Amino acid sequence: MYYNLSIQSDSNLQHFLISNTFFPENECFNLSTNLAELNADREILEKFNQFTPSAAEEDSVSVSNLDLHTSFVEFEEQDSGLIIYGLGGYAFTHVLPGLQDLKRLACVDYKYMRAREFKENHGFKYFFQTPDETENLLRQTRSPVVVIATYHSDHARLAKWVFEKNSNAIIFIEKPPCVTLDDLEMLEYIYRAGAKIEVGFNRRYAPIYRKIKKVVSGKKLFITFSIKEVLIKQNHWYNWPNQGTRLTGNLVHWIDLANYWIDAEPIDLVMNFSNTSLDDFTLSVSYDDGSLVNITCSDKGNSLRGVQELAEIRFDSQTILVDDNLGYRHIKTDGRNFNRRMQFRNKGHSIMYEEFNKNIKSEIFNYKLDDLVRTSKVTVAATEMLLKGLHHKKIV
Repeated sequence: MYYNLSIQSDSNLQHFLISNTFFPENECFNLSTNLAELNADREILEKFNQFTPSAAEEDSVSVSNLDLHTSFVEFEEQDSGLIIYGLGGYAFTHVLPGLQDLKRLACVDYKYMRAREFKENHGFKYFFQTPDETENLLRQTRSPVVVIATYHSDHARLAKWVFEKNSNAIIFIEKPPCVTLDDLEMLEYIYRAGAKIEVGFNRRYAPIYRKIKKVVSGKKLFITFSIKEVLIKQNHWYNWPNQGTRLTGNLVHWIDLANYWIDAEPIDLVMNFSNTSLDDFTLSVSYDDGSLVNITCSDKGNSLRGVQELAEIRFDSQTILVDDNLGYRHIKTDGRNFNRRMQFRNKGHSIMYEEFNKNIKSEIFNYKLDDLVRTSKVTVAATEMLLKGLHHKKIV
């Protein structure tokens, strides 16, 4: 008989990471007391592997001799290759098809079976359960392409860790790049140190939104977004304390999109909420050039098409209306209407990865430090307002 013992602890909630953890009996707890009822003994504990379905399938490992932060695999030196941290739906749906021409080196997920099956099904050379196990691989690869699609709380910390192991790594961070201001500080540091970073805000690449960017560049804008979120359970991981909220995890798309269109600094936030749900609220962002953005978010309404978005952009004497990336209408100064309908919703994922592939070669990336700071400061402040019931906050 084998026992799966999961011991996870950290004094700092922001540093919490589910990991494969082993402790010698004399450093952990009194095994004779705690496991006596289970009829366990020392020999059993020296053969188990925490996330492995059956220890008999693996080589025996002595917990007494395990170094928690050392990779035991030697890797050959190589030029490049893809390493993915976090193997959820995003990795399968967008990362694999978007980066299909890259050599597949390693995939990492704390769930043993998911990591192993991902490796076997998608042609990766290695699979691991913790980032620490990839340290030697990062060091032995001249210019690895790293995609970070883990829990949001790990994005910034993992990006900094990768950069410290290999400053030549090309790092793609799925949104959001930051959950806290500490995260922002970490990313600012590696940006300034020369890190090669791209951030996965795909709506910047959506054809309709790019067309709007060309039309409104340099203008004072008045923008209204109406966002229909999908229904999620109250205990969804978006709502874990160290993940921020769904505002942090998803509404950040439209905070960033507004910053993409507006060439100014966000300075002030106002929020109202229903007091019955963290998913029903309005957020207003004002900018130092006089621009104003209003975002209404709710999970109420028809969910057939999943997340849905409407946008109205007003400037000078013109108006642009966008219907869920399916079409838009541009009402010009003289009253003429320009209308266009799309065959399908294009939210920019494929174009984003096409450009990222090109940028891997040029090592010139689209998401700049100013973009990171503006979007992250608004997102962190708005999340604090939502959680604390604050109606007003200045951006500092």
